[in-house]
Amino acid sequence: MTKLTDEQLQNPEEWNFESAEVVEEKPKPSRSIVSVPFSNSDFQLVATRARLEGKKTATFIREAALDRARKPAQVTNLQMTGTSQGTFRTSIYEGGFTVGPLQIDSKVAEFNKTT
Repeated sequence: MTKLTDEQLQNPEEWNFESAEVVEEKPKPSRSIVSVPFSNSDFQLVATRARLEGKKTATFIREAALDRARKPAQVTNLQMTGTSQGTFRTSIYEGGFTVGPLQIDSKVAEFNKTT
């Protein structure tokens, strides 16, 4: 392979279109970036723990958030409205947020109540 000068490389008459290599650009995965405010002491706590685990702070925060989001909800309050026949309408609350509503068949509720 002949080494070309910068001047030759910039001259279109020197370009070899017949043996040009076509490189397709791979699409980047779609991402969302969020900004999360921390107090200085909270950030130092998180950054220190990330470093102890050999992770970048952003990776540590992302993994912690996903771990929490994937955990099953812990029901702290369950309100049921309805009659003894048909379906019940429920609202499930976790940490001050409504996770439900759900509809539960009265037969399932009766079965769960007795077991």
